[in-house]
Amino acid sequence: MIMVFKKKGLNLGLTVLELFIIVAIAAIALLVIKVSATDLQTRYRDSVRISHINEISKALGVYRDQNQKYPIMPVETIISGIDDLSVTLKNEFTLKTALVDPLYPSYAYTYMTDANGADYVLTFCLEKKNDNGYKIGCGNAVKPNNILEE
Repeated sequence: MIMVFKKKGLNLGLTVLELFIIVAIAAIALLVIKVSATDLQTRYRDSVRISHINEISKALGVYRDQNQKYPIMPVETIISGIDDLSVTLKNEFTLKTALVDPLYPSYAYTYMTDANGADYVLTFCLEKKNDNGYKIGCGNAVKPNNILEE
């Protein structure tokens, strides 16, 4: 028995079994909190991704309005913040800052156009299934005028 305190000759301590139960309950509570926090972080990152893709799509629309075509990149470009697309959109003042995946380089956005800049495809990854029909993984794509809902 571990003594917690004494009061007027009474022995008010905890047994080893009682301490073990308290520690087990605390461990379970911490595990539940960690799982919940991890789920919240995942949902937050996916929300950031959808927001970034919407911002990039809008910036591409502004660029197209000013230049009558999208930035031409017929080879898939990984959006890293220092790639040609990010630099072009920042130089044209259509994006204030480069937007990259929250887990870049493990996950990344990509951009590709047709040969004349009339059409583009943005791809992105999600960690959780989305109510908008997008799936877990990196097979998600957006084309012009296809704004995502958060």
